[in-house]
Amino acid sequence: MTSGNIAVFDHDVRRHLDFVERAATTLRPRAGGGAAGAREVEASFERKAPGDVDLPAVQDLKRVIRESEAVAALESVACRPARRVF
Repeated sequence: MTSGNIAVFDHDVRRHLDFVERAATTLRPRAGGGAAGAREVEASFERKAPGDVDLPAVQDLKRVIRESEAVAALESVACRPARRVF
């Protein structure tokens, strides 16, 4: 058995860290209003029919996923952080 840590590349860790940092703002409680937690997001998926609009928090998380994918792609072509615009 192995932990798998030697099979994960540094750039993958960076991509996931970027996602976690970006997603934290969506999942963090806000003054005067709640935040979406994992249970709320899962419950929304259970209620959602095809074509229904996602919760705003789910929309934000999906955006964050795409942004972290873009960052990973930019890193693969050596684009400096200062040159990235989101």
